[in-house]
Amino acid sequence: MTAEFEMVWMTTEAMGVPHAQAMAHANPGLITHVHAAPNAASEKERIQAWRNCDRNLLDWWRQHGSEEVQTDRVLVLEWDVFTNVNLLDGWVPPARWKGIVCPAIKSPVLDPGWPVFAEIDRLPRELRAWAIGAVPFAAMMVSREVLDQIALPIWDEVFASDIFCELRMPTIARAMGHPVQSFRPWSDVQVPGRQMPAGFQGMWHPEKRRLA
Repeated sequence: MTAEFEMVWMTTEAMGVPHAQAMAHANPGLITHVHAAPNAASEKERIQAWRNCDRNLLDWWRQHGSEEVQTDRVLVLEWDVFTNVNLLDGWVPPARWKGIVCPAIKSPVLDPGWPVFAEIDRLPRELRAWAIGAVPFAAMMVSREVLDQIALPIWDEVFASDIFCELRMPTIARAMGHPVQSFRPWSDVQVPGRQMPAGFQGMWHPEKRRLA
């Protein structure tokens, strides 16, 4: 594994990293970080944490990532993303793809029925014209420049607001001039739960069982 990118598992203390072994087996030498957020104290807190999970990424980058990560890109995976393939075999976007790369994007023009766009008015007025969705938030390749810029204090108020992560972070990145693109090989990283096929090879979400 080359040092073209590093990765971080986004998880909680309770969930851990059940698929870390499969990832490491398929990707020897991949530099991996873990950010375990505290467990929610109530169902209300759990929902808030889920809705605003980009805050966890921002906290990790400010506290650890910006100093520990040595590469220009970071692969961000939620704890329930299962991967059993070598990522360099076409399972990550090329290095020339900057900004944010995600499984799918949502546009207010092409996808006006996406429920999260109902929250556009929660964004500052100057961001609303840049609204875009990155779906799901479970897998992303993010440029270091994006992470550095969203960590600037000018965005603190936006991140303190309750705005769904799949809208807020990509919209900020796009407003700053960074592309937000989808990556076809991640098409099995989806929102609804379903049974992973026997013998599956690739990247899958969600898979909440710990697999041998």
